[in-house]
Amino acid sequence: LLGEMKNDAVAILCEGLRENRTLLRLLLSYGQIGIDGAKHLVQYLRSPNASLQKLCISSNPLGNEGVSVISEALKNDDNCSRLQRLM
Repeated sequence: LLGEMKNDAVAILCEGLRENRTLLRLLLSYGQIGIDGAKHLVQYLRSPNASLQKLCISSNPLGNEGVSVISEALKNDDNCSRLQRLM
C-alpha cells in the first residue's frame, strides 16, 4: 500500500481510529495525502481518544496549506499535545 494512501483513505482511517486508544505510531509516508487528508488527520488528533505519539507523513504532497493546518493545530490545541513526534 506504500504510496497509495490518499485523502479519502485517510478520512476512513481517521474515522476508525477515533475509537482506538492504543495506537501510538502511524506511518503514512510516501502517499498522496494533500490538504484534505491533513484536515482529517487534525480532526483525529483533536479527538479525546487520540493516542498517537508519533505520526510520519513525510513525502506527501501536503503543500504549504496542509502543513499550516497541521502546525496550527499542534500549536493551538491541547488535545494535539499527545503527539510527540511529527515527521
